[in-house]
Amino acid sequence: MKIISAILHFTCHPVNVFATKFYAISSDWPGMWSEGIEKMFNTNPLVLNGCCGNINPWPAFVPDFYPDHRKMGNKLAEITQEIISRMIFKKSENLGFVSKKISIPLRSEPEKTARAKEYLEKNPFPVMLKDNPERVDPEWFQAASIMSVEHTRKRGDFIYEIQAFRVGDIAVLGLPGEPFVEGQLEIKIHSPARYTFIAHATNQYVGYIPIKQAFSRGGHEATFCYWSKLIPEALEIIVENSLDMLRELFPGETNK
Repeated sequence: MKIISAILHFTCHPVNVFATKFYAISSDWPGMWSEGIEKMFNTNPLVLNGCCGNINPWPAFVPDFYPDHRKMGNKLAEITQEIISRMIFKKSENLGFVSKKISIPLRSEPEKTARAKEYLEKNPFPVMLKDNPERVDPEWFQAASIMSVEHTRKRGDFIYEIQAFRVGDIAVLGLPGEPFVEGQLEIKIHSPARYTFIAHATNQYVGYIPIKQAFSRGGHEATFCYWSKLIPEALEIIVENSLDMLRELFPGETNK
C-alpha cells in the first residue's frame, strides 16, 4: 500500500526555536514532524496544529528544561509511524463542506482606552527605549495596540469565519485565531464525527481567544489589545456554532 498524503494533527505552540533564539523564523516541530513522515513514507504530509492558544512546548515548572524542536518532531514522527502500522484503511464516498460567518463583538475597557489615548496624544510617534534605541518602549506599543482595537471597532463586530469539512468519518474544522485548548476539547467531546481534527489560525488574523475564566486571572493572552480583543464569551460562541456545523455534516451520527 502506498500512502499518497497524510494529515497530521497535534496541538502546541511551535515556539521551541523562538524560546532559544529570539526573532528566529522556523517551521519548528511541525516542520520536523513533516520531514520525518516524508522520509518514512515518501509522501506529502500536512500538519493541522490545533487550538494551542494556551499550550506551549515547555513545562512551566522544570527549570533546566531546554526546548528542542528536532526531538519533539522526531518523537511525533515515531509515534505516527507506529499508529499508521496499526491503521485500517477503507474507502468512503462521504464528503462534505460547510462554511459559516458569525458576528462576535469586540470587548470594551474604557479606562485602559482612555489612558492609552491620553498617552498617544502626548507621544504620537514611537517612543524608543533609552538603553536600546532600536526597540520601541513597551508602554507605547501597548497604548498603540489598545487604540488599534478602537479603530477596528469602527467597522462593527468582528466577522469570524468557521469552515468544516467531512472526509468519511473524519471532520476537519478550521478556526481562525488562537483559541484556548479547552474549546477544542469541548468540540471533540461533543462532535458527532468519529474523529475531529481542528486547525487553528485559519484564513484571518484574530489573536487569542481565551476561556471566560482566563480574563479574571489576567496574563498575556487575556491582555486587552489587538491580539486579544473579543468579548470573554467569544470561545463559547465559536464552540456552539462549530458543533452546529458538524451536526449538519454528520446528521444523526455520534462519536460514541
